[in-house]
Amino acid sequence: MTDTRTRMTGEEAPRQARETLGLTQEALGVRLAVGRPRPVAERTIRAWESGHEPIPYGVPAELWQITQDRIVEITTLAERLAARYVYRG
Repeated sequence: MTDTRTRMTGEEAPRQARETLGLTQEALGVRLAVGRPRPVAERTIRAWESGHEPIPYGVPAELWQITQDRIVEITTLAERLAARYVYRG
């Protein structure tokens, strides 16, 4: 049976997503390592971002999850800073 789903290509903003998250290619490779035997290589991420290789099916969902995790991290940090530095006159 042939899988007819389309894959996301490098032109669909994987670099923008990575940069928005504030991650280097190496750091993204480490974050994508969950459930894999080793981090995704920087050259693989470069190939995705340049459109030379299609992004595997599960990676967009993983990027979404990484984004959600990052939102929680930033929100938690902001709450801690607000609790510490907001004037309570």
